[in-house]
Amino acid sequence: MLVGLLGELGLADRLPADPKQNAKQSAAQCALVPYDERGVRLPAGSAKPRMWLNLTSGAPIKLISDGPAKHNHQGAKQPNTIHIGSSRGQTFLGKPIASAGSQPGNGTVVRREEETCSLLLQIEGAQCRMGTWWLAAAARGGPAMIPIVNQSPVFEGAPDPSGRRAGAAPSSSQAGAPKGSKSAGKQKMPQPLPPGRKQADTVPAVAVAKAMKSVDDMMSAYAALGE
Repeated sequence: MLVGLLGELGLADRLPADPKQNAKQSAAQCALVPYDERGVRLPAGSAKPRMWLNLTSGAPIKLISDGPAKHNHQGAKQPNTIHIGSSRGQTFLGKPIASAGSQPGNGTVVRREEETCSLLLQIEGAQCRMGTWWLAAAARGGPAMIPIVNQSPVFEGAPDPSGRRAGAAPSSSQAGAPKGSKSAGKQKMPQPLPPGRKQADTVPAVAVAKAMKSVDDMMSAYAALGE
């Protein structure tokens, strides 16, 4: 899908030989995001506080179990996750689902894996993965909905729930804050071009904006599968 997107933007020739070695994700694992506790993006100009999204190892998380961002594990009908969001007495392929009706979608972040650019999650005993880019996308308010929130959401004004010590690397609550937010933070300084590259070789801003919109639309469509 990504290759097709780059082709549409005329950037396919810029694909690296080894994408994993060129993937660059923010090290932040906790950020203020403009979403409510149901995983729905706040309206533009909303006075409601942003929510902390803590994806550090061990953080308690949960899938959205109701509303427009509700997960779709029942619709997916996968044997390893059919118990998530099931109803009491429900069966699957003619057999009772173990602990049906008592597993709404709670879990924890197990760890971050740089090799796969993903977060390993444990949801009601099932192993799941979530791309590390979700946090950066949520911090800038890209997708209309996000797939998970913390089990006990806290909001702007409360301390960083990740327990980050003073002087430690900043969370994306600053670097990723949407324009016009209360804590927009400092903007990143432009990086020097690699040797042999000219300014004309860089990707045009309009192409970057178009690509970001396409990714946001795709992520919103993905999140909407739970409706």
